[in-house]
Amino acid sequence: MNRKIVLIYLLPLFYSCIIFTYLGCTKNKIEEKKPIEIPNKEKVIKFLSFILNVPSSVIEINYDTKSFFIPNTIFVMSIEDAENLYNNANIYKAQFENNK
Repeated sequence: MNRKIVLIYLLPLFYSCIIFTYLGCTKNKIEEKKPIEIPNKEKVIKFLSFILNVPSSVIEINYDTKSFFIPNTIFVMSIEDAENLYNNANIYKAQFENNK
């Protein structure tokens, strides 16, 4: 009778403790996110600050969604769209950037 109790109740409990201990001790691999390299990052931020009429220190980058944003506002623009807008802004470049 005692042997049946051990086999029915205690043995599965023992194996489940071993499995939970193993699962609890395994290390989760955390992926390190590399910052996105943005060509002309400072120029694009300065351009956005000019067209949005805000200081450039307010504009932040969200690397998860790959976008520029201004905290506490609804403004969000993808980095790709901002770069395209900057690259096509010839009048801005001619008037406000020093091309030597």
